[in-house]
Amino acid sequence: MADPVSIFVNPIVSNIIDTAASLIRAEFLAINGVEKEVKKLSTNLTAIRDILKDAEQKQLDASSHTLRVWLAKLKDAACDAEDILDTFATETILWKRKRQVRRIRTQISLSKVRFKSSEIKEISAKLDEIAKEKDSLHLKESSDGGRPQNLPQTTFFVDTKDVFGRDSDKERLIDQMLSNESDANGNVSVIPIVGMEGIGKTTLAQLIFNDERVKSHFEFRMWVCVRLDFNRSRILKEMINFHNEMVYSNNVRTSILESRFLEFLAGKNFLLVLDDVRTNNYQEWEPLQNLLKQGGKGSRVLVTTLTTEVSDMMGTQPPYKLKYLPEEECWSLFKKIAFKDCNLLGGIKKELKDIGKEIVGKCKGLPLAVKAMGGLMRGNVNVNKWKQILRHSIWELEEQNTTDKHEILPELKLSYDHLPSYLKQCFAHWSVFPKAYAFDRKESVKLWIAEAFIQPSGQTIVEETGNEYFDQLLNRSFFQTFNIDDKVRYRMHDLIHDLAVSVSTPQCCHVKDNKSCILSEKSRHVSLLCQDLENPILQIIEKCNKLRTFLLPSENLKSLGQALGKMFHSLKYIRVLDLSSSLLLELPSSIEELKLLRYWTSLERISKCFPTQYVTFAIYRHLSF
Repeated sequence: MADPVSIFVNPIVSNIIDTAASLIRAEFLAINGVEKEVKKLSTNLTAIRDILKDAEQKQLDASSHTLRVWLAKLKDAACDAEDILDTFATETILWKRKRQVRRIRTQISLSKVRFKSSEIKEISAKLDEIAKEKDSLHLKESSDGGRPQNLPQTTFFVDTKDVFGRDSDKERLIDQMLSNESDANGNVSVIPIVGMEGIGKTTLAQLIFNDERVKSHFEFRMWVCVRLDFNRSRILKEMINFHNEMVYSNNVRTSILESRFLEFLAGKNFLLVLDDVRTNNYQEWEPLQNLLKQGGKGSRVLVTTLTTEVSDMMGTQPPYKLKYLPEEECWSLFKKIAFKDCNLLGGIKKELKDIGKEIVGKCKGLPLAVKAMGGLMRGNVNVNKWKQILRHSIWELEEQNTTDKHEILPELKLSYDHLPSYLKQCFAHWSVFPKAYAFDRKESVKLWIAEAFIQPSGQTIVEETGNEYFDQLLNRSFFQTFNIDDKVRYRMHDLIHDLAVSVSTPQCCHVKDNKSCILSEKSRHVSLLCQDLENPILQIIEKCNKLRTFLLPSENLKSLGQALGKMFHSLKYIRVLDLSSSLLLELPSSIEELKLLRYWTSLERISKCFPTQYVTFAIYRHLSF
């Protein structure tokens, strides 16, 4: 059974409330008779927003199926409301411009007003019912709620026979830890190990912790698995328990723990490993840091974390950035696990070896994935089964696993679950691009702005806030930096991309040649990764009437046939349109139907054909060309 998907709604609801407020101020609603309904809609969503933080954090509890169903229903309705109100906001802009030109009160056609009014009344009634349902969920207003479910605690023990390819990393870090040069910043030096989930940070720290040179160098060694809860009292208890079996009650005062700690550690040379630290709150770290400074000269704190924000906050030494495991070392690890206790004949062994190396290649240097795949194949010598495994993505294999012994999903998903809502939707949206897609920071921020993912922050301009979002995801290792022709680009690890796909389905989907894709009215962001475009576009017109994003992320030019004009007539909620890889020579006049379009990419020859009247309006709506 796969882990439940964390559903984000808060940023969508906040955006609707802001849009509704601006519409009410603009007088347009009162003139067209829908102000009462929009106010009711806003009131219901404001009440829901007050308990959303609690709802989004509690949804991952094992018993929270009802809550997740409610959040999914709310998200669908909120997206519908966002489309309707955005359309009204666009009509308001046009109405204001007409008033400025004519200097008289101007109404849009009665048929349009009646149609939009009925849509608003319908969605307002739906949200009214959803708001009533929240009372049975027993959620708290403005609560920190529960945290995402924690994973089992790590320990300091490691079997070195099961570790491959980390000897050089271990030696470099031990040299740094035992060197006097690390004492320049005081008695206690903090050394961070940084890397993405599953890359082997904990394993490397275990190798160092158990090395004989380290054991003999430090008077005291302590290991604490921190994870999500940076609780000073708990950390102190675990440190003390490493050398004293005395049990402390849950309500023991922190000051007593600090005194006990200092009794045996003040002035002593120690090594403390803080494994899997995720908080970047300096107020949580500073009191413990001040206490640790009472240790003897040469003391070390080794911190493992997936974020550079944590290493910047805690580290007194530059972070050690752990890289992917080389493919040969990945193969050694896989082979040890998968072929253990197997007596294979020569021909079968060679065939399984060839398939196994391809499976290892799909792991892209991530030891966690290699171990999981090796465990899946362990003891299985059926060549057809190995070929079947090769055809599936690692993510699909874990989701299909009925033993509940998932190894990759919980580890990687924990990072996603711990993101704030506004970053979850930015991350999930990347799934609309294919694997190994090289993306640009500036274009990513433009896309987020077009999709209304960026929440205004005081006087900060929206592009700056978007760049802050980007940095937060980069610092959390959700993607890596590389250079193409001396230009900085970014790319997701394949498994992180699989995570994005997992959490964004069915809202985001890819249409590929000879591969089934479930298109429905829930599909709001679509990428066409196929050669034949006309038939898929006709299917999108038929099934995806709420589409917001239409992309053709390909380097090869493709023909759209006659379907594009129909699409513009039918799919009026499109915000993002990429036709840069199309063979289109001229835009259909129906492009003017896309009043919500905010991001547009195309070949230069098509951009020149953009209707002048529409360009004027689009620039007013901050459309990115």
